[in-house]
Amino acid sequence: MNGLLNGKRIVVTGAARGLGYHFAKACAEQGAKVVMCDILEGELAERAHGLSEQGFAIESQAIDLADPHSIAQAFSAIGERGPIDGLVNNAAMATGVGGKNLIDYDPDLWDRVMSVNVKGTWLVTRAAVPLLREGSGIVNVASDTALWGAPRLMAYRRQQRRGDRHDSLNGARARGEAHPH
Repeated sequence: MNGLLNGKRIVVTGAARGLGYHFAKACAEQGAKVVMCDILEGELAERAHGLSEQGFAIESQAIDLADPHSIAQAFSAIGERGPIDGLVNNAAMATGVGGKNLIDYDPDLWDRVMSVNVKGTWLVTRAAVPLLREGSGIVNVASDTALWGAPRLMAYRRQQRRGDRHDSLNGARARGEAHPH
């Protein structure tokens, strides 16, 4: 790879597996120092170790997007190791949320999905903003399920309509007002 991210420090949530792992690996391959974050501590440690063994600059940080205290602790620890140049908000709760119809969907599960996928993403962004260097960026990953509909993935599909694009634009404008460069 050609090192488009040389010298950059990028935080990736949901990095223990799936797309998050591949985003973290791609950033590392481009020369970034990557902070891999996930609630799946065992898988996170294994994946981070594997990338470190390949010679990539990797840090790992446990985080639970349903727990504001965990988010604050994680970003405090990340900040102690220096500023960041980017955030990839990839973490989301999709496991175990499908297969139910409107009548059978558990309200507690609905609340948990919203807590992780909507509120957690917002709290992570809010915690990351003070650590972002000038010229940094935030990427909010979203699914296309909101576009094609998924009647048995109700909470997951609904949170995908939460307006990531608009949240990103509003967050960027707010960051500019709070941290003008």
